[in-house]
Amino acid sequence: MLPTLAATVRGLAARPWTAAAAASATRAVVTCSHRPFSTDYADVAILGSGVAGAALACALAQAPELAAHKLALIDSADLTRRYAPATDDHWSNRVVSLTPRSVHFLQELGVWDAIPSARRHPYEHMKVWDACSNGRADFSAETVSSPAIAYMVEVPYLQSALLEVLHAQHADRITVHSNATVATPLARDDSGDTDAYPLLDLGSEKIAARVLVGSDGAQSRVRSDLVRTSFFGRDYGRVGLVATVAIDPTQGNATAWQRFLPTGPLAMLPLSETHSSLVWTLPPAMAAKAAALPEDQFVALVNAAFFYPPAELAVFLGNELELDIAEEVEWRDEVYEHGVDLDRVVLPPYVEAVQDGSRAAFPLRLRHAMEYTAHRAVLVGDAAHLIHPLAGQGLNLGLGDVECLSRTFRAAASTGQDLGHAHVLEAYSRERYPVNAAMLTACDALHHLFGTDAAPVAWIRSFGLNRFNQLDLVKRTVMRATMGEVSML
Repeated sequence: MLPTLAATVRGLAARPWTAAAAASATRAVVTCSHRPFSTDYADVAILGSGVAGAALACALAQAPELAAHKLALIDSADLTRRYAPATDDHWSNRVVSLTPRSVHFLQELGVWDAIPSARRHPYEHMKVWDACSNGRADFSAETVSSPAIAYMVEVPYLQSALLEVLHAQHADRITVHSNATVATPLARDDSGDTDAYPLLDLGSEKIAARVLVGSDGAQSRVRSDLVRTSFFGRDYGRVGLVATVAIDPTQGNATAWQRFLPTGPLAMLPLSETHSSLVWTLPPAMAAKAAALPEDQFVALVNAAFFYPPAELAVFLGNELELDIAEEVEWRDEVYEHGVDLDRVVLPPYVEAVQDGSRAAFPLRLRHAMEYTAHRAVLVGDAAHLIHPLAGQGLNLGLGDVECLSRTFRAAASTGQDLGHAHVLEAYSRERYPVNAAMLTACDALHHLFGTDAAPVAWIRSFGLNRFNQLDLVKRTVMRATMGEVSML
């Protein structure tokens, strides 16, 4: 039922429910109705409980400025379930690299310590090099006086920690609608009535929201039905092949490794002293072939991919002949003495095995919503942007959105403003849009710059990468920007 007393306390008058809206039973978002008996109310309704949505729910629930506001989190998933791996040494292939700024935000939410310490692994160094030239760059956390460049975390553990904090600490502050599906297409109210609230039809109940946050991912219904903005960008014609690999533990595992190949970057990121996460950008046909290889051949291919010339790798992945890659690599190692002129010390730990069932592929795309806000609706995370994974910035951008939006709502609530008013939502958009656009543009440029083996481009890359590696001030600035410590603008 519409809580007019709470609205009065906030100094916000509730609008009367219109008969026209009550007659529109098939609309998911309508103006207010004269029949509120089966309708609940929320000042902020969050659609989607992924990491961004759950983090926003935690941030708003703990904000003292929002203590009088009613919050709702809605998702079709079962939000009472907790993630439990099959065994302690089983690793999810859904992992993220969190910047120190993102970690600090999660610490403020009380979420970071809810993740088992064995499942959050820092890396202090990063080594990047070009397969088509001698260009390379080395990064160290010491350069920016930080304990780590980033921290590797499995998404299921992060998601579980967020929901654990939400249920344990904020159950009295937020209503969680689990296993809830929006029954009909969302419909935007274009009447010009600034107090017309979006109405979510969940079938058995309806929720009228002063502001609806779309954290419902790349296929966001809030974006398509309410914000009605284009989601422009491009498909890269590549997929990200991911896998969890066991490495030689004697070599240490505190460094992230990335080699730029003409087909796309190959990265190995440390999960623990014994395991790493592999992300390899490949054309779909090559990725499918690599994913289907027997374990010994896949392991041999990965080890070779970090130091073999690109032409050799093309033989393995592009040849129609059925080659035994493990035998081919062993023969070439003997002939070419590892087939590379880089010193052995720059190479990552030797891959010994691949975890069963961990190989998977996902399409790589660049997308950016033209607008982040509309009438009482706002987008965060993947609903607003998708980015190439080469810099590991996707979830960090999403958490940046969440931190900014929660701060914007707190500031508005502290002065008695309507959280869904256009000028409140536009303040969020003005801050986040240029930051996200700059990072998306930078990653897109890197993808195209390193995605060719043309000699002139390779020479320019080599010169630029080596020169960049020598300029400590520039390197420090870039590191601080990618770690979220300073703006890229």
